[in-house]
Amino acid sequence: MLDKNDKRLLSELQNNFPLTVRPYHSIAAFLKLSPDAVLRKIREYRDKGFIRYVGAVLDTKKMGMKSSLVAMAVPSDKIKPVSECINRYSEVTHNYLRDDEYNMWFTVSARTAARRACIIRRIKIETGISKCLDLPTVRTFKINARFCLDENVAFYDSNSAAVPVKTCLRATNKVLAAVSRPLEIEARPFLPIAASLRTNEREVVSMIAVCKQRKLIRRFGAVLDHYKIGLKTNALVAWAVKKEDIKRAAVFMSNVPNVSHCYLRKPSCEWPYTLYTMIHAPDRKRCGAIITLISDGIGNTIIPARILFTIKELKKTRFNPERKQVCL
Repeated sequence: MLDKNDKRLLSELQNNFPLTVRPYHSIAAFLKLSPDAVLRKIREYRDKGFIRYVGAVLDTKKMGMKSSLVAMAVPSDKIKPVSECINRYSEVTHNYLRDDEYNMWFTVSARTAARRACIIRRIKIETGISKCLDLPTVRTFKINARFCLDENVAFYDSNSAAVPVKTCLRATNKVLAAVSRPLEIEARPFLPIAASLRTNEREVVSMIAVCKQRKLIRRFGAVLDHYKIGLKTNALVAWAVKKEDIKRAAVFMSNVPNVSHCYLRKPSCEWPYTLYTMIHAPDRKRCGAIITLISDGIGNTIIPARILFTIKELKKTRFNPERKQVCL
């Protein structure tokens, strides 16, 4: 169970991670704690699974990746082999089992739309699953998987650094892969990254700040496990919103704190939904209340929302700019 001090520290790590050579010392000074105590607690959070990692969240769209959400209707006796086949692809970073006829949902990101389509075709052939939805991203309205633990900590992207945003490094895939590597929970966490790039820690910190300015890095800080921190229910909700109402509805959805993601995706004849939200809540009852709040707020929809509760996480990995691609 997290107490108020745990929530305060986790919130600072998530929302206001300082881009300095000794970031954990800076957090300790702000919270009036000893650096050793802060490092000890962060290691504990990591070991218990509250923190997935501390580091960069990359913006794959800004890096030129073409993404799609794919859903398959997988028979219950084939879930394991099908998921294993899908998860072998490095282009698949997320895969979830959900309570719907279309029960396996995964993301595919590739450098071209043609390669993305080829990967999806290959997966369909290899798995033998013909009932499949390919839902390419048309527009991203919100991506912000930060969770409210402490009402006294504001959600703002400070990452304030006492160093100028200048660097000799170039934002190559190699550099992006290095600076987005999960940080060590040590007094000088940027030191291993600096060594791998044959530079110094201040250059690494400056490079991260430059990547944030250029929106290649969406945010930098702790990525929390929503289930471990008490948000044990999450649902993908598909909304069939009229074309003329999409922008208004998306703005309303994006302003709901429990909504971490909001996308516009291309509908199809058999799947008429256009807007997609990810909703996180402590339980299904409160998740339902949030869905009702959104439904009342956006008004007219073509048909009722389709609610897909997550049953199991099958794969969740970080995007690696230097990942090896499968030869097709």
